[in-house]
Amino acid sequence: LKLQFLYLIGTEGTMKRRNTLVPPELVMLPTGEEIEFSVHKLSAAIVPEMKPTLPQVPKDQFSNLLVVPTFQRTVCPVIDWTEDARIEKDRLLDVFVKFAKDLVAEVKEVEAAQGEEVEYWGDYVDPATGYTSVRGATPYSEAAATETLLPYSLVHVGQSGGGCNMISHPRWDLHCYPATMFFLCPLDVFKAAVAKVASPVPEAAQARLG
Repeated sequence: LKLQFLYLIGTEGTMKRRNTLVPPELVMLPTGEEIEFSVHKLSAAIVPEMKPTLPQVPKDQFSNLLVVPTFQRTVCPVIDWTEDARIEKDRLLDVFVKFAKDLVAEVKEVEAAQGEEVEYWGDYVDPATGYTSVRGATPYSEAAATETLLPYSLVHVGQSGGGCNMISHPRWDLHCYPATMFFLCPLDVFKAAVAKVASPVPEAAQARLG
């Protein structure tokens, strides 16, 4: 089942589809790692909750904000407090940060080429803290945001009265590592940046990864 098919199910899926600018797409980085990304805009109801999290975004620009959740498949359950899980999270964090920094650099390069008439911006959430480079009043919740933006399920992990909600990826279940980026730039500029730093993974290859 293609990820895009999930957007055809139910009213909630219709609302999420309306705010989805680019549905989930798997790409390969030059180093061989694969990462899934999608692009969304914020609904008006969510903007007030996001303002304390992203103080660096002008208040009148949240309607133009591109929210870019990413997912990587993990080789072990990263919810476990094991040495293997720690090493895997560190590896995936490095992949995500490199991808995010490369995209920001490409977007800023376009800004520089266009002169002083435009000002583009990009930043990313540190999954370990929930904060971007400018620390806001509240951290960003990957689980809550995924529930709002994507038709992915949440699974409560832990005993009653404790634990946390984990994202269940439609292909990888709990073997996934979420991390999010934000951009203020035209969508075509962002898509061109992705095309420069990553290559699409063919559907046949995606099926083998399922």
